[in-house]
Amino acid sequence: MDLNKYKAIIAELVSYKNAEQDPKKKKDVETFEFNLKKDLRSQEIQQKIEILYSQKQFIAYICVLSQFIEFKIKEIILQSQQLVSSSQKKLKLDKNWQETPLGGLIQILQDKCINDDDLMGKLRNFNKLRRRAIHNLFDTNFEIQEVENEIENTLTPSFSVYNDLINPLNYYLYKITVKAGLEIDKKGKVPKEAQFVMQKLKEKVEELNPALKDKNREKNIKV
Repeated sequence: MDLNKYKAIIAELVSYKNAEQDPKKKKDVETFEFNLKKDLRSQEIQQKIEILYSQKQFIAYICVLSQFIEFKIKEIILQSQQLVSSSQKKLKLDKNWQETPLGGLIQILQDKCINDDDLMGKLRNFNKLRRRAIHNLFDTNFEIQEVENEIENTLTPSFSVYNDLINPLNYYLYKITVKAGLEIDKKGKVPKEAQFVMQKLKEKVEELNPALKDKNREKNIKV
């Protein structure tokens, strides 16, 4: 994705917000702006992860990638909470769910948010590799190079981290966020001017990433 174009989209939204004199209308677009900025940061991190892999820094690669996947899953769960709360329902979660390790987050994702067995299987396989790599890293029976070799050999081009894990997570996060915005809009809480601007920017985001227009996976969203 062209990050400069993405930054231009955010700049356009910020310009609209700053020009707005009505504090309420300003606030109405701030959440959308915040989500766009978080997504931009995600895109930037993805590029850094790609660099780690290309430089064969496989220990750093799997550690950062693991944290990134955790972040994406938590964002999906948080946006799912936002979606159900807009319809005066609740997503029943443990109080300290955000402290749950990756394996537990995957289970929450499956139980509460997304019905996608293929993605869940790939996430669990990745988590097994991550745990094994970290465990073996501190096990003197293994050379560090052996650990790195397993990461490299498992996460080969035939197992595309981006196509198999990150892109689907990005897709679900986007679709759930959009659905949450639509629910707020249905209640008449978003001014028409803001609706127009956000729709325009939504179209631009989807131009940069056409995969977001795909509706095949939408049926997998539980909330």
